[in-house]
Amino acid sequence: YQNLVLSRGYLATVSYFYFNWSGRLISGFVAFAGLGQPAAILLQIGLAVGAVFFAAFVFAAKTGRRGERLAWSLGLALWLPFLAFALTPDPYKSIYWSLAAAGYLPLLVFLPLYLFWLWRAVSGEICNPGLFGLAGAALVLLLTLTHEVASLPVVALTGAALLVPWIRKERDRRRWILLALVLLASLAGSAAAILAPGNFARQVAQAYPQSPGLFDLLGLNTRFALEYLAATLDGRNGLFLAAAFLAGWLSPRRAVQLR
Repeated sequence: YQNLVLSRGYLATVSYFYFNWSGRLISGFVAFAGLGQPAAILLQIGLAVGAVFFAAFVFAAKTGRRGERLAWSLGLALWLPFLAFALTPDPYKSIYWSLAAAGYLPLLVFLPLYLFWLWRAVSGEICNPGLFGLAGAALVLLLTLTHEVASLPVVALTGAALLVPWIRKERDRRRWILLALVLLASLAGSAAAILAPGNFARQVAQAYPQSPGLFDLLGLNTRFALEYLAATLDGRNGLFLAAAFLAGWLSPRRAVQLR
């Protein structure tokens, strides 16, 4: 991979991979930028910690004492990114080489920020709708174009958020419009990631089997997801999940404690 960057150039290699190997455009930007940089992974983990801290601290704004907010936010920031790796059933197979880690870690950076955006979109104050909507669209594009596996869950998450103003019978049309536009952006990003020419070229090059069809594929994915969740609940991992409830109970927001 590094030889490709040296011979073709950075942007040309990113473009080459999108059209000839993978639809993970943002992953390519990040992974190829970090080639040969020993601190690249540490920088990404630092950004993930920073993103969790920012989202948690602002989420807890104007509630509780400042020291309480700071301690809770810092605790989550140091714990949640680690939890994503600690809960995996087989760490060796999940994070097995530096380039793969560099390509997947952006999800840990963008997801906390997008969850915070969704919370503000459904229940928070929206001061500048144009800028706020642009931020939401940018985040879903960054998430969906990082990895095709993340794309459809982001669409589902955004669609679920769109149900909140409907359940609440929200009269502020700005929330409806913002969430609908971001949902469209997530669909566009997912299409760009899943239908990328590189995915089909890679399927031919590596002789991947043909898809069994949409419904069979959904069934397989559901079964694999349930098996994965069962594996994360096995043994000592139950302690990590118990800690998630503890973190919620310690939240400066009383509503979060009850939920």
